Amino acid sequence: MNIIDLFFKKKKLEKPWEKYYTPDELEFKIPNVTMYDTVAESTKKYPNNIAYRYFDTKVKYKKLLKQINRCAKAFNYYGVKKGDIVTICSPNIPAALISVYALNKLGAIAHMIHPLSAEEEIKDSVNDTKSKILLIIDIDYEKLKNVIDLTKLEHVIMLCAADYMNAFMHIGYNLTKKRKYKRYPHRKPYMSWAKFIRKGFNHKKIKLPYLDKNTPAVILHSGGTSGKPKYVVINNRSFYVSAIQTGHIALKKIKPGDSTLAIMPNFHGFGLSVCIHTPLTLGCTTILIPQFDSKKFDVLMNKTKPSIVLGVPTLFEALINSKNIKNLDLSYLKYIVSGGDTLSKSLEDKFNIYLKDHNSKIKVVQGYGS
Repeated sequence: MNIIDLFFKKKKLEKPWEKYYTPDELEFKIPNVTMYDTVAESTKKYPNNIAYRYFDTKVKYKKLLKQINRCAKAFNYYGVKKGDIVTICSPNIPAALISVYALNKLGAIAHMIHPLSAEEEIKDSVNDTKSKILLIIDIDYEKLKNVIDLTKLEHVIMLCAADYMNAFMHIGYNLTKKRKYKRYPHRKPYMSWAKFIRKGFNHKKIKLPYLDKNTPAVILHSGGTSGKPKYVVINNRSFYVSAIQTGHIALKKIKPGDSTLAIMPNFHGFGLSVCIHTPLTLGCTTILIPQFDSKKFDVLMNKTKPSIVLGVPTLFEALINSKNIKNLDLSYLKYIVSGGDTLSKSLEDKFNIYLKDHNSKIKVVQGYGS
């Protein structure tokens, strides 16, 4: 083998993944769009498709876009502009989803943190990113009140899991769950989500900046190799590419109108990108799950009947161990995807048998991240 052959062999080995793509896929050009743009495009194509489902509440794309636009006006009213960082500390609830896209429309950055973060972690996250606005789930009020004086927060928007529930469930939540937590004071800097959103009804002065695919969109936290998580800035381009790779290449059977079970949290890359953003770019439904109960996983599956379930291996182990529904029918599933951790061969085999025994014709698919 001469030097020229060695050179070309080396060049070929540099891109071993090419064999998994068609020529058209390899030539694909990434458009200059933002996360907000892709949801707006889905709304244009599928205005009456269900964008998200939250318990018994179902919201169409055309209504979701109105919610996002109104929220963007509210953020703008409070001075949020391109490049600003707003911290969101919330489980998978509609207010968090709406806020991410509203901030993206303005060119601001959504900084996602775990709602179970300790008070010191909340303080550090807010201070490190110089956030002046914090959206936080109301059950975290007691942690926040101990450290808020050590921050430069100007506005705190208190979110509630009952927001966007139907009237019956809202009342039930307030009677059973909300009364267990200390209420926040209705004075500055605290305000309810409803009060915040009202500022977007009449606020008309909003000038949108120039944004492109390289504009920073979200900040997530890594696991941290030095004991303290690192801040990872992700741009619009990354979310778009992830959605295309997932929806059009890896999971080609996904069609507009299909649904994805969003069990993975929004402060996790897998959860925000694949379980929430990808369905919304494809005209699908994201089923928001604020709190996962492993013992009732089969009940959840039976009620929501998702087309796609994406999760970590322990999730599928929980489904195998669920015993509430004896004759669970999983024939509606198009994909089960495992990611975020190693799926052992024994669990993979066991789960595939479980799927077959419950009328499913699919097998678990493994996803790999960088």
